Amino acid sequence: MEILFEEKDIEILDKMLKCLVNTNGIVGRPKFIYSKILSKETPIVDYESYVRIISFYCAEVKKEGYGADRYSLISNEKTANFYKIGGFRSFYDKYIKEEKYRKIKDDLKLKYKNSAIKQSNLLYKTRWWPLGISLAALAASIYSIFK
Repeated sequence: MEILFEEKDIEILDKMLKCLVNTNGIVGRPKFIYSKILSKETPIVDYESYVRIISFYCAEVKKEGYGADRYSLISNEKTANFYKIGGFRSFYDKYIKEEKYRKIKDDLKLKYKNSAIKQSNLLYKTRWWPLGISLAALAASIYSIFK
């Protein structure tokens, strides 16, 4: 599973999530979020992307009107549960741990495949020796029987 945010966004997303859980209702008007969490220099495009990220993972979005002031986040059970398990920081750390595990697993699979190929090549090169030896032994035993 891919994540929709970067490590630099985690602090802001967790603050928005905390604010959403603590109010137990509708939060997310840009004026409210900007006064509590975001700096005045944060573009409205970033705000909208944060709203989309939070809505994807744990909340609902309500659209009202037009313009930049149209998005509101609505808290629900999923929001409280997501906050209790650690929010976006916990989710990101778990994702990084799984990615490291997946990379190690893929490396081991690749090493196994390479060793299987080497073993297969070795067996291919040496398979004629046992056949030749067994045919020579068969010929010697047949010769000794009829002698």
